[in-house]
Amino acid sequence: MLTLTAPRSLQRSVTSVATPAAAATFSAEKNPYLFPTALLEDVEMRLANSTSTELVDAAQPLPVSLDEAPWWLVHTKPRQEKQLAHQLRSLEISHFLPAAPHRAMTRGRVRLTWAPLFPSYLFFRGLAEARLSVLQTNRIVAIHPVADTLSLSCQLRVLAELVEKNIPLRVEERFPPGRNVRVIAGALLDTCGVVVQRCGKTRLFIKISELLGGVSVEIDHRFVEPY
Repeated sequence: MLTLTAPRSLQRSVTSVATPAAAATFSAEKNPYLFPTALLEDVEMRLANSTSTELVDAAQPLPVSLDEAPWWLVHTKPRQEKQLAHQLRSLEISHFLPAAPHRAMTRGRVRLTWAPLFPSYLFFRGLAEARLSVLQTNRIVAIHPVADTLSLSCQLRVLAELVEKNIPLRVEERFPPGRNVRVIAGALLDTCGVVVQRCGKTRLFIKISELLGGVSVEIDHRFVEPY
């Protein structure tokens, strides 16, 4: 049994990103590099169990079973993200490569491709055996452990939902100071993040990880409230 120690900020980290009340179902068509497609669908249940009536005790370790294995962030060799994702699928290793649809012109024809949101990075989930298999692909530069598995699951779920809904995203390496808010209307209902005014427009910043940063989306300022 592998255990992870819960950081003192766990409760705040978990509740900093809310998921829609209705359970989201992800599709291979909209999220082709999410494997399995149900990988992020059980986050709501674990989140509810962790924050329902009791606070998580930071002094106690969080048990991680084979079904609740830790997340890892993989730094791949240049332009190897998709190849690694295909290889992980063939190895049946759970993973998520955040990517957005992109239309490209090839020989006068428009074709749909998927552009990684964070080039040279993807996330996978597994125990020591899965980590060893990833190392043996010869497609990676480094593997970074993720300390807060549940929090990252929540962040990735929100990101997958944004991709699923085809909402235009802007990758953000740094996050400016702003107000913590929750979306109360529209396609981003119940999503939480930091809202910032830029060039007369309101953008909602959603953090994914310390190393990668996150994404931002344009939003109507009337659709958010302090959180």
